[in-house]
Amino acid sequence: MAKRNSAYPRFVPVRTETHEILGKVKIYEFTKYPSPDGDGCQTSFFTNNAEVDNPRQFGLKLFNTSIEAFAAYQRQELAAEEGLAPPVGTMIRWIIRKRIGNKIHTYNRWGYETCIADTSKYARQKANILGSPTITKWYSDWMKDNHPRATMLSISTVREFWDIVEEYDYVDAFAPLNEIADPQSIRHRMMEIDLVGTQYDDISSVDDVGLGAWKNPRLRLGQTVEEDDGIYMSNDFHNGNIGLWMGYAVCIDFGYHICCEGYRDYERITASRTDKQHHDSVVVGELPKHMVA
Repeated sequence: MAKRNSAYPRFVPVRTETHEILGKVKIYEFTKYPSPDGDGCQTSFFTNNAEVDNPRQFGLKLFNTSIEAFAAYQRQELAAEEGLAPPVGTMIRWIIRKRIGNKIHTYNRWGYETCIADTSKYARQKANILGSPTITKWYSDWMKDNHPRATMLSISTVREFWDIVEEYDYVDAFAPLNEIADPQSIRHRMMEIDLVGTQYDDISSVDDVGLGAWKNPRLRLGQTVEEDDGIYMSNDFHNGNIGLWMGYAVCIDFGYHICCEGYRDYERITASRTDKQHHDSVVVGELPKHMVA
């Protein structure tokens, strides 16, 4: 019998409410803001002592606004249905009541529950290989030439393969979600997900021109992505935003940076690239010359 994770959860909601747009929302209350386990440009992340690959335990992602949180939640929920993201739980709201002088000030953060993917260095390296059919083929060919009897995707061979990648500065070329030509690549599958009807959250203008941009009437809870927006999940895929869920490569960041207008082609590995030092080029479908035995 598996040992129970007695440390989970770190945080316990005080009640559950039903929001007319967000649905079920778990409410947490604090007098002091806890230290997060990680921070991004939009979020604070708390593992909540949840276990990796446990579908019944959740970490917590917190955003500054319900708009950002709900949009990311809906995108991750859709991706999880396709096996491209860890599963999500419910929306959450943190209420921090802080005394300053004789007054109690109240702050809100909004977010959602998310299962925990494996984001160890090995897991990210393996996810890079599995996330792109082209790179999977490169790795497979390299294995046949160098380790024909080794276990496929073992820790040692993945690390050795990645040492070569980093030594020859092919990290950009190996970003898995930059490949869209193959319909089995993660990026192609992510871009096939229909976002119409999900929460609209293009806050890029807020960063550019300040808080006044929130006057944009579409930056309101309940305003949704429309067909004419032409928005796809096609951006911001890099090593820091991928991991493994149950052994499969997944995306773990669904903030607004993931969305772009139009079907943009960031597929860097399809273009020949010459390394001036080693005189090697990367061409889609071919193993880089320095990896050939």
